[in-house]
Amino acid sequence: MTTAADQDQRIQGLPVWYLVLAGALVASYDISHEAPSGSPARGLLPVGILLLHLVLWVSVLRRRMRYTRAVLRSPRTRVLAICLTVLRGLLGVLLGGLYHGPHPHLVIGLVMFVLVPVGIWCDQWLILRVLRREREHATAQAGSAADHAAV
Repeated sequence: MTTAADQDQRIQGLPVWYLVLAGALVASYDISHEAPSGSPARGLLPVGILLLHLVLWVSVLRRRMRYTRAVLRSPRTRVLAICLTVLRGLLGVLLGGLYHGPHPHLVIGLVMFVLVPVGIWCDQWLILRVLRREREHATAQAGSAADHAAV
């Protein structure tokens, strides 16, 4: 019989390094705009990080895909994605109007590099907490049914 601690170990979220990689993927668009317009780095940086992202997703994170899909299908995740997109647009408008210093895309990229992993982590934490509670509840019900059957 498995314990709740064993089940909690099976329900794991994405590792922190992957969240940082997701932040880097989102930030790479703006950071790559700091390269000269004719530079191949402008297009290769986001594509390279995207390919790394996909390779790690398919190889290293394969066993966590079931729980990750639950996180990605959550309505909160969609709201988070919309909010981050709106925030990115607002940062572009605000920095365009208020910030006249060098490297505005770098500033946007760094802000998104921090906000994306934090947002994903918070969303994932909420969803995994619910999944763990549901599993504990199901285990408790199964245990009490077995106790009543033994009597």
